[in-house]
Amino acid sequence: MDPTVNPCDNFYQYACGGWLKKNIIPETSSRYSTFDILRDELEVVLKGVLEREESRSSSSLTKAKVLYRSCTNESVIEQRGGTPLFTVLQDVFEWPIATDDWDTNYGMNWRAEDAIAKLNEKYGKQVLISFFIGTDDRDSNAHIIHFDQPSLGLSSRDYYVCTGPYEEACVTYENFMTDLAKLIRTDRGLKVNDTNIRQEVARVMMMEKEIANATDTPEDRNNPVLLYNKMPLEILNNNFTLEFDSRVFNWTLFTNKIMDTVGIPITDSEEVIVYAPNYFKRLNPVLNTTSHIIFLVYNCIWCSHFLYTYCIWPTTFRKCVEYTA
Repeated sequence: MDPTVNPCDNFYQYACGGWLKKNIIPETSSRYSTFDILRDELEVVLKGVLEREESRSSSSLTKAKVLYRSCTNESVIEQRGGTPLFTVLQDVFEWPIATDDWDTNYGMNWRAEDAIAKLNEKYGKQVLISFFIGTDDRDSNAHIIHFDQPSLGLSSRDYYVCTGPYEEACVTYENFMTDLAKLIRTDRGLKVNDTNIRQEVARVMMMEKEIANATDTPEDRNNPVLLYNKMPLEILNNNFTLEFDSRVFNWTLFTNKIMDTVGIPITDSEEVIVYAPNYFKRLNPVLNTTSHIIFLVYNCIWCSHFLYTYCIWPTTFRKCVEYTA
């Protein structure tokens, strides 16, 4: 507070003036609050804990130290180059822009259920479909599978108009995809055709715009009653069909791909909650007009952009990611 100010003249200055005088917003931040201060202080404390040499540590602390050191051992990171990222891409059926002969090596065996589930259950990334298990909104004693629309590559669906204040973000996002693809191809010793890569990236961006337009607006999601749509998986399969190159997406198979990791089989009678039924209905026409290769490109953009292995990328790849930081 700033008691020197009359609240009847300027209540905001009276209530917040003391904070404004004592705390300057750093040049690197767009906002600054007590939570930001606590976070910065906590990071200093955590750094000390993780770097402290101790003869005896708990199992969880030891694992945290190993992870921290893997992110700070830059000599090993540079020595490995792009190998960790390449391993991940191969695990999620590769990135067609960044490899040759994708159809021959991956196309015949590619299924949307496998690719989306792998990103979810192994890497914690929600692509096209958000899958999670949480408390039933109408039964706090029960946990249930939820399906929802995912987050987008850019901050919100508004950004995808790509004009005015959002133009720079879209250009930067496309540059990130382009430069990352060129880096990977160069590291693999493959030919780099800038024109072809930019054309493919433009197609990916167009698809992501259509996906963004298919999502519900924040205003559409304000009513918790309308969000709650409980149904068995059989109904989800029948009423919310998704098709990839004329191949119908099997919601039960997709769910089992994820739940197999914990050894829990799921049947068509399993009840789930669908938070975004309108999104899934609008999504199918988008997929119907897009080949599975373009979808996979979009899929792997998410993978390579947001994957936790960022900490083990070499310097050249980190600089590329800084486009979208």
